[in-house]
Amino acid sequence: GRFQFEQAELEIIFLAQDLVRISWGPAPEPVPYASARQDWPPVEFSLNQVDSGWVCSSSELTVTIDQEGDLDFRSASGEHLRSDLSPQRYLIAEETTAWKQYGQLEPEEHLFGLGEQSGPLNLRGSFHRIWNTDTGGSYGPGMDPLYMPLPVYLSLRQTGSSLVFYENSFPAVFGFGPARFPSRSRWIPPYPSRLQPTGLSHLESNRSLAYFAGGMLRYYFIPGSPHQVLERFTELTGRAPLPPRWSLGYHQSRWGYRCEDDIREVVAGFNQHQLPLSAIHLDIDYMDGYRVFTVNRHCFPDLAGLANELHGQGIRLVPILDPGVKQDPEYEVFREGLKQKVFCSLPDGQPSVGQVWPGWCLFPDFTNPAARRWWGSYYPRIHADGVDGFWHDMNEPSSFAAGGDLSLPVSTQHHMEGRNGSHA
Repeated sequence: GRFQFEQAELEIIFLAQDLVRISWGPAPEPVPYASARQDWPPVEFSLNQVDSGWVCSSSELTVTIDQEGDLDFRSASGEHLRSDLSPQRYLIAEETTAWKQYGQLEPEEHLFGLGEQSGPLNLRGSFHRIWNTDTGGSYGPGMDPLYMPLPVYLSLRQTGSSLVFYENSFPAVFGFGPARFPSRSRWIPPYPSRLQPTGLSHLESNRSLAYFAGGMLRYYFIPGSPHQVLERFTELTGRAPLPPRWSLGYHQSRWGYRCEDDIREVVAGFNQHQLPLSAIHLDIDYMDGYRVFTVNRHCFPDLAGLANELHGQGIRLVPILDPGVKQDPEYEVFREGLKQKVFCSLPDGQPSVGQVWPGWCLFPDFTNPAARRWWGSYYPRIHADGVDGFWHDMNEPSSFAAGGDLSLPVSTQHHMEGRNGSHA
């Protein structure tokens, strides 16, 4: 069903009897990085006009749209599952539309999810930001945001449970009342002040909030038991492959192993105390000057021999890889990246530069298929040394700074599979 309102457009599509996609526009559709399945078979549903608006129904779910754009979700038996108020849409920059949508919460409703969060398990009574952020190695309760927040959460209420997933990669804020908006000092903006959430001070006890600083307001609603909704959600977004058995064992990982002898000393300690050990991770000191895809042959003269030695004891070796490529004309990865034009750039075409462990660095644009192929071509070099896996770090992406957001400038340009777009 497609509905035209005075200030917005609404599209409702049933991908399955228990999976409905809600899209508010006008706005560019998201690049489908989050969608693992595209070939959903047609779903039988009904679309009927009623006095108050329209009713879209499948065999398991009914969505009612009133004339103001409010949405009501109910099960086939009529149990109330969710209510969303009509979103507020406003232009905050040229061709950039922000969305703010409130929902109704039941008194006994509990919310769980949003990826990595440092607060209580139940999200009720809190605000949370969605913006991948390197916290610098440590954090405490209430630190926000963290490394991998995700715009998906599970709702548990007396009438049943459901899952909501927002397919939007722009900076976001979620709130579940009663909650007071954190002080500005804790909300270091990762984007210009004009993109900051406006009109927020607190949430009433029966209100939820979803705010996005751009893009389309698109979300998926899945009713059912926690087991059922996770099955459907992972069908939509993808399931991890079965990991190797050794990866489920104990991994020893810390910063500070500077040479092969340090590794042997750690292994000897585990043997002495009869502790099982499945893998050892190598942090940045195994590299040559922290240059990714290199090995410091002075401190690790025979990485392949070390890996083979560990294999003889049933231990796997996992080196770290960082996406910050050191600016060094003598460094092949840097030269080739410039030659193939696979680094993130600024609007004037110059590379976007940041500080990481090697110093001044450029960053591969992984939204560019050519960059992904180029980056992937270097893995066999390290794998040839007998390593068993890779530890990917600093992928927020992280760029050191004395203050503000530890990421790339929001004006940084990305390929976005040919669509082009800013870092925001």
